[in-house]
Amino acid sequence: MLDVSNPSQPTLRGALDLKGGVVASTVLDPKTIVTANMVAGVQVLDVSDPAKPALLTSHPTEGYTQDVLASSAHVYATDDPTGLYVLDLSKRGSPAELSVTELDVPPPPGGIGLIDFPQIRLAMVDRPGAQPARVAAVLDRTSGHLLFYDISNPAAPARLSLFKVPPRSETLKAHGQRVYVAAGAEGVHVIDVSDPQKPAS
Repeated sequence: MLDVSNPSQPTLRGALDLKGGVVASTVLDPKTIVTANMVAGVQVLDVSDPAKPALLTSHPTEGYTQDVLASSAHVYATDDPTGLYVLDLSKRGSPAELSVTELDVPPPPGGIGLIDFPQIRLAMVDRPGAQPARVAAVLDRTSGHLLFYDISNPAAPARLSLFKVPPRSETLKAHGQRVYVAAGAEGVHVIDVSDPQKPAS
């Protein structure tokens, strides 16, 4: 936990040891951070006291947790090889598992290993007034498959489309009705998802 009120001199306020390889984190609200821990799954942290961050609860996934995003009381996580998890944090205690959706991604070449993990990244596209209103963009870095899912109903995500980007793309971000994929030496790819069933570059 860093105090960055003076950006030129960040100050350590507190720390928490999380074992198992934290690969991503997201802010749920000003007092709560959610992390993706490759081995331990999704972990919910209380950071209301920056000097004493604490683990509140966790939810294991079947394989290796890859990425996590939070929106309102819902947490979305990707897992290799299981797929897309949607968890409900609206009630106290352990997160409730709303759905698990298998992802249509090819197995990594050469088998499973730390270097060959699909490394599935995640972004959320908000489309106010549109149908579907919420879309999850899921990037399989190994194959270059960019999958789009309607998550308007968190209990039943529905696949909308697949779009090819360069294999080994690094990560993705969403803004408005566009998704940006960082593809290393091949630059940044901009995908228009105003119609998520027909994404276009």
